[in-house]
Formats: sequence, C-alpha cells, structure tokens
Amino acid sequence: MILEQGDWASTIAMWCHWNYVGRLQTLEVCDLVAFPVENVLQILEGHPQILMMSQGYTKAYSLLAANDSEYASRADLDIPPARVLLAMSVQERSTFSEIMMHGFADGQLDSTVERHFPARRHKLDHKETSQLSGQIAQGKCIVTLGSDFQLLRTVVICVLKISNVDNKVLCQLAEGDGEGSFRPRVVVPATKLREGESTMAAAKRLIHGDLPPLIGNLECGACESSESEMKSKTGIRSVYVKTTYCMHLGTEGNQELRDALGVLNDLGSKDMFDRLEGLHVQSNDRREYIYAWLSHDDFEYLQSPSAGSGLQEWLSEYQIPVCDFI
Repeated sequence: MILEQGDWASTIAMWCHWNYVGRLQTLEVCDLVAFPVENVLQILEGHPQILMMSQGYTKAYSLLAANDSEYASRADLDIPPARVLLAMSVQERSTFSEIMMHGFADGQLDSTVERHFPARRHKLDHKETSQLSGQIAQGKCIVTLGSDFQLLRTVVICVLKISNVDNKVLCQLAEGDGEGSFRPRVVVPATKLREGESTMAAAKRLIHGDLPPLIGNLECGACESSESEMKSKTGIRSVYVKTTYCMHLGTEGNQELRDALGVLNDLGSKDMFDRLEGLHVQSNDRREYIYAWLSHDDFEYLQSPSAGSGLQEWLSEYQIPVCDFI
C-alpha cells in the first residue's frame, strides 16, 4: 500500500495498545514527522475537555479497527476521521463538529487564527450554521476539516446490489406517500449509516428491516468503495462515501425449469409493465416500498424520463397483496 504526501501511518498507536504490522519504507527522500505517544497523552491530561473528546474518538476508532472488515485490514495505516466520527454517538460527534463550525461562523474573528491559518476561511452565516447543525444533530452527516482547510461535510452510504439466479438485480420501484399511494423512485437499495454503525451492520439492517424476504442462500461477494463530491445547500463542500456490497441470492430447485419459465415470461409480453412483478414491503419504521427484480436494461429504462408516465400508471393500478409471501 502506497502512502501519499500528507497521509498518516500508525495513528492507531495513539488510541490503543498496538503491535505494528508490516514494515514502513520510503521510496524516495522525504520529511517524516513523528509524534511520541507518551508526550501527547501527557499534554492531553492538562486539557480535560479535549481529553474527554479524545476518549470518545478512541473508542470509536478501536471498534472500527476490530469489527469493521472494511478498515480492519488497514488499521496500521489510518482510518479516515470522518468515518471514525460517524461511528461515535450523535452527541459526541456534534461536540466535535460544533467546535469546528464555531471557527467558521460569520462574525467570529480571532486575529491569532487568521494570522496562522493556512487559508482564507469560507464563512458560514447564521442560516447556514443552523441548517448544518440540524443535519449533524439528526445524524445525517458529520463535519471535518478538508485538505483545502475548509469545512467538509461527509455522508456515508451503504448500497446493496443483490442479484438472483436469473441475473436480475433487486431494485426499489416506488415509495409510499403516507396517503395510500406510491410515487416512483427507481434506485438500488441504500441507507445512510446510523449512530455507531459500521457499513456491514447497516447492510444487515437494510436486509432484515427494509427489503422483501430473500428466500435462498444470500452470499456476499465483492465490496466496492467510491466517493463523489458536490456542494451542499449550506454552500460547503460535501463528499458522499459509498460502500457497495455485491451479493448473490441462490435458490434451490431445477435451474433448467427456472430458465425456461424466465424465457416464457419475457416472450409473453413485449410491454415490460405487463410482466413487472412488484414486491410490497412495509419496513420496520412503517414506511412502504415496492421492489422488483429487474434486468440491467429494464432498470435503466425505468430510470429514464420516457418511462415516467408508464410507471406512474402501473403504480396507480398496483394492488397490495393480502399476503405477499408464504
């Protein structure tokens, strides 16, 4: 694994007892900054508030390193601070974020900070600060300092790509509007991480609480991570960290018979809405969804504007079964 300029290594030694794994070598001449852990701990003892905040960070870091497969293999290097904060309680992460946002609030001037801070800070007005604080308090995001020394809003999302023996993927078609009707929303199953939750725990919560019953053997394959960046309504830079679990649902039975039935179903109607089979679900929080197994082409078509009127008509005629599954 290659470390780039500005990356940290072995920060886990700051937060728990640790035996180093592997060997750190340089590929070229460079400057290396090292922090003696004992000295840092002595300094923290003189600052009780910072020490208490660090203890919460320590607990979250250690749990991720021990229990989250996504980060356990690289624990000797570093775990992104945004991911650690998301593993903390909402109250603890709010304390971190509020202190940081205070330094960027409009009207907060500190000549010492202004003189030594390496960049001109993007100021937040009262409305932006209030909106961001509300999102943090609801557990929707966390705020850290980005590489550009500006506030960085981070949201972590867990996505499930579940395929079946017919090579179709489980997708959400619509969500309930709370008044007995459904509005189109064609997406793959996904959820934001909740307080103190790992990506795998979020995946399990989604499977057991929000999806249709999955009959058969569900096997987890590849795990893919990606990041996308955009500006939020508050005007600060936002990063969406997406972890996608690719899973396969295998079922017992005659494969040749299933293949033949699949071909007959596809040939029986040229209109995909005639062969679309909706799976109604009421999640643990009482919200309603309709799912379906879709081919790649059907999924792309249903996401396009040209499918809007057809999908809306199909939803208006959809009848919730008295018993979805037996």
